[in-house]
Amino acid sequence: MVKSNQTSTLMKAWQEFVNGGYIDVLTGRPTVAASWQRCVQAGISPYGPRTQVKLTGAELAALREKSKTFIEVALPFMKFLESAVKGSGFILVLSDANCIVLETFGDEEIMLLATENNYVAGCSRAEGEFGTNSIGLSMITGQPEQLFGPEHFNVRHHCWTCASGPVHSPEGKLLGAITLTGQSGNSHLHTLGMLIAAAESISTSLRQREMAAEKARTDILLSSVLQSISEAILTIDGEGIVTHLNDCAVRTLSGKPEDFVGKHIQRLFPASPGLVDSIVAAKHSSSTELIVDSRAGQAHYIAKSY
Repeated sequence: MVKSNQTSTLMKAWQEFVNGGYIDVLTGRPTVAASWQRCVQAGISPYGPRTQVKLTGAELAALREKSKTFIEVALPFMKFLESAVKGSGFILVLSDANCIVLETFGDEEIMLLATENNYVAGCSRAEGEFGTNSIGLSMITGQPEQLFGPEHFNVRHHCWTCASGPVHSPEGKLLGAITLTGQSGNSHLHTLGMLIAAAESISTSLRQREMAAEKARTDILLSSVLQSISEAILTIDGEGIVTHLNDCAVRTLSGKPEDFVGKHIQRLFPASPGLVDSIVAAKHSSSTELIVDSRAGQAHYIAKSY
């Protein structure tokens, strides 16, 4: 928890900056100092009124649809965090790369306070519009950020603390952030670590989802190619599990696709115990001819390893 003397030091630094532009006291917080300077350059007032909600209901709905995958993947983690901080006086927020708040969660009391400050879905927390805050700062630095009380540029927000963890797409692009916001007296240093872990988990889930989608696309393409081949074709993975076969192979083996896909090849050809080894050995030659006793009789196969 942030101590009162730390808050006093930060408040003194803020007063010296807004009154005379002095920044020396914030040498230990260069990202905050740089943010304050950008706020001045952008013409933001440290005493400005609360910012208005940026998006209409229709615009927010359209943005949520555009961000559907991000929201769907993030929601389970947000719900878990919500239960973890329940009763602690924190509001949990999901925002996009443009610092627009997409979803909010929290106890009723803190949600009411946030609403009074227009901290609701559809609002913007971009630094150039709102001033120094963890959401905007995180989207600028691409790093997790945590701010305490007077580190916010606008005096209206000195009673708040916030911490944001950025979420990245499978390609490494910034998608947005998850943020915990509460009153300054409730701030804890471990909050940022919890958010970093959650943000990384969301990024990992997005990668897994993309990998699954890519595999599905590859499977469709591979199946199409296999079906266009007149010879019987059967493929296995590195563990010897059948992954694909075309209709000709199904007819040759006298069965149905589900009789073979997902089964170990040794189960399909029990009379040939060295079958997998022969296929692996084909890695060192152009091809290997196999004679296999199947349910349809003796069959000749060419095994190739890729």
